[in-house]
Amino acid sequence: PRFAYDPATGEPKGLLIEEQRTNLLTYSEQFDDASWSKLDSIISPNSEQSPDGSLSADKLIANTNDTNHRIAKSGGTIGDLVTFSVYAKAGEYSSIRIVNSSSSRGRVSVDLLTGQTNGSGTFYVSSGGEEIGNGWYRCWLTINNSDTNAFQISVEDSFGNINFAGDGTSGIYIWGAQLEAGSFPTSYIPTSGSQVTRTADIVA
Repeated sequence: PRFAYDPATGEPKGLLIEEQRTNLLTYSEQFDDASWSKLDSIISPNSEQSPDGSLSADKLIANTNDTNHRIAKSGGTIGDLVTFSVYAKAGEYSSIRIVNSSSSRGRVSVDLLTGQTNGSGTFYVSSGGEEIGNGWYRCWLTINNSDTNAFQISVEDSFGNINFAGDGTSGIYIWGAQLEAGSFPTSYIPTSGSQVTRTADIVA
């Protein structure tokens, strides 16, 4: 059996019982992989201790162009309700934005110091920023029209802008991206070169 714990305090919450889910994103921790598009951004791999305790979190750095600094990836068309999530931690910047193809479809900004969220969009359903300890937050966005499952991760500046000139070294830390069919995020399923399915938990 798997057990659930409060991510911030470590207090036990009981049995963890989840439905079957698939992480549709390959290379879920390796944002430097070529399958992740980089647009006016730099990925510095293995730059910070990740939520699992290993030195495997990458730094998403804004380059010096005055534009949107982002990475992006698609998981294909999978159904009506989809949830994208990623673990993030403040660096020199302290806010992240997740976008489904365009801000008009669905977006959320998450403050990586407080977990406060600001989400909107035509197909926006819900979002969150769950504190899990050591400065990390699990940030997620659910949309209800997934004819395109391209999601973007952008750095926001201190004014909440995604279009700005970076310095080529400052950024935020990211780890553990997941795209799944469903109206909420389930526990993280790591992937490398292929999608991975976690079977449903069964209590007998």
